[in-house]
This record gives sequence, structure tokens and C-alpha cells, in this order.
Amino acid sequence: MPKMILDDGFQSYLTEDAVLVGAPGIPMLMDLNNTQIPKSIIPFSKALHCKNKRQYVHFYQHDREFSRVLTAPTKYLPLLEEYDGIIGQNILSTSSKYQYREGYFGTSSPHGGSYTRNISAEDNLGAATDFYNRIAYGGKEKIYSDNMRITTMSDGTIITMRKISTSDGTPVVDINISRSRGSGGIKKQKIHFVKEVKKK
Repeated sequence: MPKMILDDGFQSYLTEDAVLVGAPGIPMLMDLNNTQIPKSIIPFSKALHCKNKRQYVHFYQHDREFSRVLTAPTKYLPLLEEYDGIIGQNILSTSSKYQYREGYFGTSSPHGGSYTRNISAEDNLGAATDFYNRIAYGGKEKIYSDNMRITTMSDGTIITMRKISTSDGTPVVDINISRSRGSGGIKKQKIHFVKEVKKK
């Protein structure tokens, strides 16, 4: 019988500082005040045709079962929004709120190439922090200063947030996919969160 070599996607460094419990050494989850415990869960492949929407959709399946979501997340948002929630897939929690299209968030900035983006918000620092927390969820974070936080994701993507950018002083989130082994369709970009100007 021929042997198959499979990559299980495990990144050991993500458990370096974790508290391990039980004989198998399972990492203990943090005690989060805002944690919601699903009453029922369903894999994405079955969620496509399920009538019971009072469940959370998960993606703990082989990549072939949900790769279509990574390449076209906005296509499946209407379906997933019918369910109580989703487990995993950071891009899905950011795509509708932050204008995700064809690998980019926000709109093209007039002060740079296609990789320089703008997102307008009344509370631009709050929006930048919310975006960063969503897109970097599940990664390994290092806080270098009050101004800079850097998260390395399991696929190698590096996400950096600065409260004050050196170019224009706005909060900025940089998504670097140069070391990524599968960024889910997201392209390299630097997103400036600019103050929304209200029309009088």
C-alpha cells in the first residue's frame, strides 16, 4: 500500500506558553468573559444544506471541504449569517464589516499603490483595534511597545498594528503574507484607519 504524506497543519510554537492538561497534554483555553458556548455545532460541508440554523458552523475538516470559503468569503456570508455563529476563519468575521473584496480590505488610498488601503471610521483607533483583534485572533502575539503589537499566524502571516503610523499619524494595520503558506486569499496590504469626516 503506498504511503501518503499529510500536513496536519500543527504549529508547535503556538503552544509554547500554554498550560497543558490531562494525559494527552491538551492546551487549556483562556477564561474569557465574553465566551459563548455553542449549544450545537455543524461542519461547514453540512451547513450548506441544513435547515436547523440554531448552531455554530465550524471548519474542523479537511481543507478540500471549505477551501471555497477562503477564496470567495463574501459569497458565503449570507448563508453563515443565518447561523448563531462560526468557529474559526478570521477573514469571515472581518470581511463584511471592513469592505473585503478580491483580497483587499477598505478602499485604495490616494497616497500609495493598491496595497495601501484606507478604512474610514468615526473612532478610527477603535476600528483599527477591533479589526486587528478579529484578523489576528488565534495567532501568537508579542507587544513591543504601547504603540506596536505584532501577531504571527499559524500559516506564517504576520500582522502588525501601530496606533500611530510614521507616515501620517493614523492607526495602521499591516498584513504581511511573504512567509504565508496559505493566507486564504488575503493579499499583502497596509491599512490606514482614517478619521471619518461627517458631511454637514
